Amino acid sequence: MKRRAALATFVANLVAVTVATLAGAGLVPNDVFAAGTKASPPPPGATEAPAVPSVSAAIARFKCGLKPTVCNYGTGQGVVFEGFKWGMNHNDVTLVHNKTNGLFDQEYNPELVKMQPGREMIAKEHERDDRKRAIESSFISFLNVPTGYDATPIKNEYTYRNKESIQSLEMKGTHRFYFYMGAPPGERLWKVYEEVRLADDGALGKSFNDAVTNVNTMLGVPGRVRAADPSQNINATTVDWQDGVSHLRLVDRSREKLIGVVLEERQTLNALPQLRANKAEDPFALDPSITQVTQGSLSDPNAHHEATDAGAPKKKK
Repeated sequence: MKRRAALATFVANLVAVTVATLAGAGLVPNDVFAAGTKASPPPPGATEAPAVPSVSAAIARFKCGLKPTVCNYGTGQGVVFEGFKWGMNHNDVTLVHNKTNGLFDQEYNPELVKMQPGREMIAKEHERDDRKRAIESSFISFLNVPTGYDATPIKNEYTYRNKESIQSLEMKGTHRFYFYMGAPPGERLWKVYEEVRLADDGALGKSFNDAVTNVNTMLGVPGRVRAADPSQNINATTVDWQDGVSHLRLVDRSREKLIGVVLEERQTLNALPQLRANKAEDPFALDPSITQVTQGSLSDPNAHHEATDAGAPKKKK
């Protein structure tokens, strides 16, 4: 009985440590409404995201607002951020940013034309050129070696050993991530994840609820609300919509004063079970060599064992 009790205590402690470790790694779901989110439950029978004419219409709206100038964000079905197209490789995406009159030039030129030649202008040009070099060098493939992205909120957006890769762009304290599927040089852009600030004057409002309400209004259809569920690879409250080509989801990152705006190619999204044939390894699984040694009966290493000699005569009482 003492050995059973000791073994039960050993197992209970192991489970407690494992759960604590998982929680620290963000793999055990927290209270998704702890940050004040009051998302409504999904309507009965809402098994997939509602269909709309164009999910990009919402992106164009919050990107361009009521700007009088021409908007660089398309609104057609399947249109991606700033004229990008699904299927581009990372060099194509880099070129859209870095070419003459590309996205970086469009961002910096209005300010540069107002400057007088001198140190201030040179510093601004260096800033622009540094960002051009940064996106060129940011391309990373998810092979066998862990990356710094594993400690970020986007850690569930990719897998290892499945010919996936990423490219990143910093934007005034937030980031945009381009995700690719396929081995270089044949990698294909299939997902764009952009962080958007939540603020009173923010593009989508000051809270996750504001953002959902605004996009619902832009698209004319309430999105499907999905609570955090790690078993479904959903680590935060998410609301989504889709058109014939693309899938849009809003990811609640209110605790960081952010919202994740994610646009995905549906063809690749639907094929992920086949494309991600290599599954993640269990970090808590025993090494095969240890499993082989410990096959058989499990005993408590702390239990007292008396040495016995089968050939020795028993002591008489």
